[in-house]
Amino acid sequence: MPRITIVAAAFVLLFFGSVAVVTFLFLPVVERDLFAKVSVAMERSDVEVEDLKLDVQGRDVIVTGTVRRKAQLENAVKGLLELPGVASVENKLRWVPMDPWLFVERDADGVFQVTGHVKNRAEKARLGLGVREADDEAQLENKAKTDEDVREAEWMESLGKLLPELMAMDAVKSISVKDGNVEVKGEVYSDSTADATMGMVAAVFDGLDFRMDSDLKVVPPPLAPWIEIKKESPEKLVAKGTLRSTKQRHELIGIAASELEEGASISNYIETGGNVALAEWWSSVVTVLPAVLSEMQPCEIEIRNSSIRVTGNVESEPMRVSLTSVIEQNFPSEIWQRELYIEVVEPPIPSRLSVIVFSGDQIFLKGVLPSPKVKKRILDRAGRGVKGKEIVDQIELRKNAVEPAWVDSFSDFLPGYSENALRGGMTIDDDQLVIEARVESDAKWDALFALAEKHFPMSEFRHRIDLRVVDPTAPDPEDPLGPADPDALTMDIDGG
Repeated sequence: MPRITIVAAAFVLLFFGSVAVVTFLFLPVVERDLFAKVSVAMERSDVEVEDLKLDVQGRDVIVTGTVRRKAQLENAVKGLLELPGVASVENKLRWVPMDPWLFVERDADGVFQVTGHVKNRAEKARLGLGVREADDEAQLENKAKTDEDVREAEWMESLGKLLPELMAMDAVKSISVKDGNVEVKGEVYSDSTADATMGMVAAVFDGLDFRMDSDLKVVPPPLAPWIEIKKESPEKLVAKGTLRSTKQRHELIGIAASELEEGASISNYIETGGNVALAEWWSSVVTVLPAVLSEMQPCEIEIRNSSIRVTGNVESEPMRVSLTSVIEQNFPSEIWQRELYIEVVEPPIPSRLSVIVFSGDQIFLKGVLPSPKVKKRILDRAGRGVKGKEIVDQIELRKNAVEPAWVDSFSDFLPGYSENALRGGMTIDDDQLVIEARVESDAKWDALFALAEKHFPMSEFRHRIDLRVVDPTAPDPEDPLGPADPDALTMDIDGG
């Protein structure tokens, strides 16, 4: 209901609070009746008039006050001339634009959510322009309504430029500009930060009639999130760190489990808590971690503050280049300090050794051994045991070959094999012994079989033995293992 003040000859105003009670006992009856009709008409009007005053002089009515919409200037007094007894109506209503207001908060995803009432789309856009000028990656969802009856907000673009800085690192939660008040809510880590924050806000509204209202609470700074994932083997992983949410912890362990063997041991020492800052690098970790765990063995990845350290081995140079590229793309050097210790280490392979004996005075040794030391040890012992034959060394040295446990057994077996086998070959590979040979008598067959069991007992080695007694003076043309054809060996001499 509008507040009405009646101005007429010979009446007294008595004020109680903000309500004016008009006593007009001495007014002429005609003017009193006219005043009552006009008052009722104004009270029933849909138009809200602020500080309304009615001046009734005879049959003339003067209406003063303010309205918030231009269209209401005429609508407010429409129909007064039609009232009985009204000769004229002088409309002295003034249009006073509504004040703009704005409320901005940043949601959990970092998006600026804006509501409010502003003059037009151009002014609404100025807020977004200011935000993106300060931070071109900032996201803003502007739901402010536009209304031409709203006064222009000269502070709009300046506030937009200030928002990204104010709301960084979860410090400021929201800003409200309404009814001449600027209210800032949030959490800061010191009184000096609170003062500096309000100082920046006050600068935006400098020279304007606004009151600054700070609701910034001083709280302890959050803990910095960090993780350390160590994969010791495909069957064992240890995870340490501090994260904000249990959801992130579960997601991290889920990624790790998917890159390990089924039933692997995972020691999870990751703690969570609301006093931990958001891990802004989380999406990068979700991308990089599967690649690190699947391609490196063993490996370790650690992320703290703005540094990342990755240590481990890959099987080839292309794998190292590919993995390094993935890490660099997700943790750019402009932001991150990277320590990458990725070495190319071929996967371990078992040592293996093969002996080929054919007619003549040569024994061929082929295979893979881990070091010159192991090779020399075998050749020295074999050379002392083999009499009258030359040992042809075709052994390859590979650093990734596993140290064999059968060095002495092989060296001790070789002389007996050379003495009893007419021709053929043998291979020792990990825990498997393969012999394919021809002997000239049952005695030598028994001797060679006994030597195999002595030096490579079946309790420790798997045997695949093919021994045949042949007449050295009358070769069998049907025998695939001819007297001078090493390629006729059916076993895989090189592969075991």
